[in-house]
Amino acid sequence: MGAEPTGLCRSCPYDRGAIPPSVGFDVVASSTWLPNGIYTLNAQEEQLAYTGNGLYGFDTVVLGTDDGARNLSHQVFASVADKSYFLGQFGIGPKPINFTTFNEPIPNYLSTLVNFSMVPSLSFGYTAGAAYRNKTSASLTLGGYDSNRFSPTNLSIAMNFDNSRPLQIGLQRVQATGTATGDVDLLPEGTFLFVDSTIPHIWLPQDAVDAFVSTFGLTYDSNTDLFLINDTMRERNLQAMPNLHFSFGASLSGGPTQTISLPYSAFDLQASYPFYENATNYFPIRLAHNDTQYTIGRTFFQEAYVIAGWEWQNFTIAQTSFDNLNNEHLITITSRTQDTAATTRKTAASTKGLSKGAIAGIAIGALLLALATSSLLFSAFESDADNEQGRSLQMSDQTVLLTVSLPPMTMKSSPCCLLQSPSCHLTTPSTNCLPLRIRSRLTGSRWRHPRSIMSYPQAPTTVPAV
Repeated sequence: MGAEPTGLCRSCPYDRGAIPPSVGFDVVASSTWLPNGIYTLNAQEEQLAYTGNGLYGFDTVVLGTDDGARNLSHQVFASVADKSYFLGQFGIGPKPINFTTFNEPIPNYLSTLVNFSMVPSLSFGYTAGAAYRNKTSASLTLGGYDSNRFSPTNLSIAMNFDNSRPLQIGLQRVQATGTATGDVDLLPEGTFLFVDSTIPHIWLPQDAVDAFVSTFGLTYDSNTDLFLINDTMRERNLQAMPNLHFSFGASLSGGPTQTISLPYSAFDLQASYPFYENATNYFPIRLAHNDTQYTIGRTFFQEAYVIAGWEWQNFTIAQTSFDNLNNEHLITITSRTQDTAATTRKTAASTKGLSKGAIAGIAIGALLLALATSSLLFSAFESDADNEQGRSLQMSDQTVLLTVSLPPMTMKSSPCCLLQSPSCHLTTPSTNCLPLRIRSRLTGSRWRHPRSIMSYPQAPTTVPAV
C-alpha cells in the first residue's frame, strides 16, 4: 500500500477509489490504526468467485466533512489489495463482528450509530445513481429514507429466513419492449434472486442468459466470463433504445408485485482493468450455474430504490424517481423497540371503557402504521473466515473495506456504486437522531464495471411498503 503504481495499474489508486494525491488507505500513515491480523474474505459473494484476503484492524470512520459529521472510533476496517474486491465496501448490516468466537461480538457500524443516538433505527434507503441521467447522484439514507427518490409502492417483502441471503425477491418476469425485433420475454421461468448491491452484475440461469444473448446480440468471453457487445450490435440497440421491465414479488407467481423499468442505457457499460487493458463494451449479465448464484446487483439499483428495516425484518423495492433530485424529503423509520414502547404507553392510556376487541384493534393498527412507515434495505453478511494461523472471523455488513483515505470518507464513482464518489458528502438535519443522508456524485460519461465494484457488503435489504 502506498507504492507507486506501474504498468496497467498506474491509474489503480484512482480507479479503486482514491482521490489524488492520495494513493489509497495507508495503515502506516494512520495514527489511529490498530491492526488485528489477516483474514480470508469468504462471505456470500464467494459463491460468485469473489475471494481474497484483508488486513483487518480498527480505525476511525468519519461520515461527512461539516459540523454534522458522524465520527466513530475503533471501527472494524479491512485493507484489501485483492482485485476481486476492486473498490471500497461500506457495510450497513445489523450483525456484529467476531474475530475469535461468537461470545465476543463487536457491534457493527450501523448498530453503533443507533446506540449513540446518531440515527433512529437499523434501517436505510438506497439507490445507486445513474450516470446516463445527467450523472444523477447515488443516495444513501441511514435510519430512514428519502421519499423524493422513489415512486410509492404497496409491495413489502419479508426478509429471507436464510440470513446469509436476507434480501431475496421472486423474479416473475423480465420483458424487453421496443427492441429491434419487438417485445421479448427474457425469463422463461420465475426465479428467486438474492439482492446484493456489493456486486455490479445480474446473475441469471442459462435459459434467461440465452434469451438476453439472442435479443441484444451479445458474445460470451470465456476469459473474463463477461458478455461483450460489438459496435454494430451496440449501435442497433442504442437506436432502438428498448426498455427492460423486471417484475417481482415475494413469491414466484401471483401476489402483490412491483415492476422496475430500466432503459437500455442502464446496461450500456464498459469494462476495463482488471478485465481488459482498454475499455470494452459489455452487457452486465452473468451466467449462474446454480441457485446459490442467482443474484441481482447494482445495475438494477440505477433505477430501483430499496428501503430495508432490519428490526422489522422486511424491505421494499420501488421505482427510482428523478423528478425532485434537489429537494430532499427525509422520512424517519422508528426503532421497533421504541415503537413498541410508544404503542404500549398509548394503549394503556386509552384502554379505559374499551372492549378487548377494540384494544386488540388499536394494537394491530399501531403495528400496521409502524410497518407502513418503516422501509429498509441492504445486506449484511456473516461468515467464517480463516487466517494463516487458523483463526476465524465472523464478518458482518459492518466490515468496512476501503481503498481511500479517511477521514473524510470519499470514494470514486463507478458503475453503480454507492459511496464511490470523489465528492461524496453528508447532509445532516439539525435535529439530533434524524436520518442521515449520504450523497455521492457520479463522474464520467459512462460507468465502468471492474470485477470488484461494490458499495455494500453482500445481501440486499428490505422494508415495509411506503
